[in-house]
Amino acid sequence: MAAAFVPNLPKGKITKANLMEMFPFGNTLKKLEVSGSLLHEVLEHSVEFLPYPFGGFLQVSGVTFTVDPTAKAGSRVTDIKVGNAPLVTDKKYTLAVNDFTAVGGDNYTMLKSAKVVGEYGTLEEIFADYLNQHGTQPASTGRITIKK
Repeated sequence: MAAAFVPNLPKGKITKANLMEMFPFGNTLKKLEVSGSLLHEVLEHSVEFLPYPFGGFLQVSGVTFTVDPTAKAGSRVTDIKVGNAPLVTDKKYTLAVNDFTAVGGDNYTMLKSAKVVGEYGTLEEIFADYLNQHGTQPASTGRITIKK
């Protein structure tokens, strides 16, 4: 898997300074409406550089898929499920991304024309709220399967 930035949160109390270190850019969260085919395109771009690191590699939730890094570009991502249902190319889905990605950052240019259906606070605020409600024990759910 591509190397990704994984913040080292301290044991014990997590401070605002810790969160600012994790989210230094002040990005906000946007909810976009996308078609299933556009979601597939987004996932393909996310894995484009595997096995090499890519800062735009997406961490996903609510979706699972299989990726074959040796397959031809455009056909690396297969078996996409949203929830437990197979992806439907002409169905509308919502996608949460930071504002940088939503406007085409990290070459996610395909998202520039997506309809914005929600705008929320900064990532550090959202993460702080999550930590206050759920604590720091992440759940691992096998969202991405990489073919060997």
